[in-house]
Amino acid sequence: METFVPSGLRATGDDATIAKEASLYAQGGAHLIISLAKKYREDLLIVAIAPLTPLAVALRVDNESSLEQVGGLFIQGQGRIEDGILLPDKAAFNLSEDMESAEFVFKTLQSKMPFSLLGKHAAYRVNLTRDDVVKWDETIYPGGVDIGTIAENVKGSLEVFRCGNPDLFYKLYPVPEVLRGVEGDGWFESLDVLSHPYDPLLCVLLYEPSLFDIVIYGAHRFVGMTGEHHGVPDSEAVHRYLVGVIATECACIGRFKAAWACGPRVRGKPA
Repeated sequence: METFVPSGLRATGDDATIAKEASLYAQGGAHLIISLAKKYREDLLIVAIAPLTPLAVALRVDNESSLEQVGGLFIQGQGRIEDGILLPDKAAFNLSEDMESAEFVFKTLQSKMPFSLLGKHAAYRVNLTRDDVVKWDETIYPGGVDIGTIAENVKGSLEVFRCGNPDLFYKLYPVPEVLRGVEGDGWFESLDVLSHPYDPLLCVLLYEPSLFDIVIYGAHRFVGMTGEHHGVPDSEAVHRYLVGVIATECACIGRFKAAWACGPRVRGKPA
């Protein structure tokens, strides 16, 4: 399984070099997970925003039980308790994509580390709007040059969702009937809300848990497992926090692009 890693990553203390730019990790996801677990142990938190396949593979080849020493596992998706056992919810898209792996990870690790789950019902309470996206684009591209990069990526993601599961898409994103199934971008232009931020909210739970009503079961934490218990008491507060974090990162990107436009630099000076 191909694994994309950021610049600066050093998986283990034995690595001779640090990647100078983002790249594919040559030895695959399972090896990377085990290497990081060995190095960081309880200081490592695993944030799962996709099917749990690589983690399950890592567990099956982890002969030294390194993963059992990890500090915690954050999962985007719902879980449920049956007879005192934490189980993955088949209604969670990420988990249902590889339920065998999800069940194996839950069974193997729930007694070894705390799980923190954030479900879709929390995400449904928070809206990222067209205005949010436009502001981020304008921050990265001041003056309107190449405006639309983030918006185009959002449209592409929504198009995949719209074509893959139209019934659910139109339930969550109320496109007028006359624009459904029609060629062109009319469906996208009709939307004000462009995202219910599943994965970003999981990261918000990691950094600002006080923004949520968290249900505790043993060592585990749950947010948004059901519509009744969505876990977001103040959706505007969560929205402000998330939009602010993204805006800060966009500003950093904008400054980098502006500096790079002046030409490549050597030791802080133009080349």
